[in-house]
Amino acid sequence: MTELSDRQMRLPDSGPAATSSDKLTIVFMVLSGITLFLSLLIFVSAVYYDAERQEVIDKRTIGNLEVKQLRVEQQQRLEEYGWIDQASGVVGIPVERAIQLLTGAVNGNGQDQTVESQEEAVNSPQ
Repeated sequence: MTELSDRQMRLPDSGPAATSSDKLTIVFMVLSGITLFLSLLIFVSAVYYDAERQEVIDKRTIGNLEVKQLRVEQQQRLEEYGWIDQASGVVGIPVERAIQLLTGAVNGNGQDQTVESQEEAVNSPQ
């Protein structure tokens, strides 16, 4: 075997050696990329959570309006006359009037009795 000279035994060059300014540039680029990525992540998170918060507020507002409207409708049903089933002749009456009818606070003519007239009717001899 023949001996190889020093020149032949050297590994081939992989290119120019990196200088310290090249290393700083690489570090700066990596740090800039990380900073940009984190900034974008924070921005997207802020937009998402703001939209989510607004959606919750909207749902509460719409829900409150629906509840208020439902309560108004229920109160009207309690205070007004109206047909429940007109075909079968069922009528809705105000709840206060229904209580009067059920407790006997109305005389046979459909007129309200006062407390005194009720007492007279109870105490009168039959």
